[in-house]
Amino acid sequence: MRKRKKLGLVILKDFVFDADDNEWEDGSIYDAARGKTYSAYMWSEDGTMSLKGYVLGMPFLGSTSEWTLVQK
Repeated sequence: MRKRKKLGLVILKDFVFDADDNEWEDGSIYDAARGKTYSAYMWSEDGTMSLKGYVLGMPFLGSTSEWTLVQK
C-alpha cells in the first residue's frame, strides 16, 4: 500500500459520531509513511480538531495531532 499514489488516498475512515462524548470514535487512520493502519478517535474544541491514533486496544500508547482550520 505504501507504493500507491498519495493524491486521493483515503487516510481516515469508519468514524462514528458519539454525541454523549462529543467525539468521533471507532475509526482508523492510515499512515502512508509507515504503511500501517491504526485505530483512532477525534474531537473538536475551540476551533481545533484533535486526532489520536493508537495501536488497537492501547490508546495510552498513541499519538495525538491537532489540526486547525486556516481561513484564506
